[in-house]
Amino acid sequence: MTATKLVPDKDDPRHKSFSIEIDRTKYEWSEEKIDGAQLRGLPEPPIPPERNLFLVVPGHPDRRIKDGDTVEVHDGLRFFTETKVPKSFTIRIDRADYEWLEDKISGAQLRRLPPTPIPPERDLFQVVPGQPDRKIKDDDTVEVHDGLRFFTETKVPKPFTIRIDRTEYEWSEHEISGAQLRELPSTPIPPERDIFQIVPGHPDKKIEDDDAVEVRDGLRFFTAPNTINPGTAGTYDRPAP
Repeated sequence: MTATKLVPDKDDPRHKSFSIEIDRTKYEWSEEKIDGAQLRGLPEPPIPPERNLFLVVPGHPDRRIKDGDTVEVHDGLRFFTETKVPKSFTIRIDRADYEWLEDKISGAQLRRLPPTPIPPERDLFQVVPGQPDRKIKDDDTVEVHDGLRFFTETKVPKPFTIRIDRTEYEWSEHEISGAQLRELPSTPIPPERDIFQIVPGHPDKKIEDDDAVEVRDGLRFFTAPNTINPGTAGTYDRPAP
């Protein structure tokens, strides 16, 4: 049934109307029940969604009326409305508490909560009681409730394994120069030896000091006296494939 402001037919003795007050304005209603949606439709204009509707219950706390709630009607029913006050949630990040009004939050929004946003070089984790901490990426979404806890820590780069002349070394960056390769062994590779990268299915690649090599696990290099060119006649200490 559509909620409308009803005017009783005074010539019909069977028609009983009730007086309902909303925000100090009285309206007539002819049925014995009314729901929250119908109450919202009585005023002109209707009560907007951003306002809550309450029933005044003498001697008891005011009762909030939702659209699907039903109220028994009698003369003198009184209602009032007030602007909704969003509930705020308390979220803790690294021992500091922040307020959040929505029921979801993304990793990117979490990073912007502190006065100084969390920088990219720090990872963000959610504390999940009884389970491993959950790493939160910028595009992840978290359901919000009071007491959510997060912490950050500096990213620990994954080291790559690089082999030079049958010895393995670890390197944590995504690029390495020829000069840096020379410094990896405890005794640096001297200038009189050249460095070559083993490229499966292709000729070995000579690495100059200012060359940059993209790093991945399993990169293999070898050194040889700089008087010898790979692929030509001569002997040099190339590791077996």
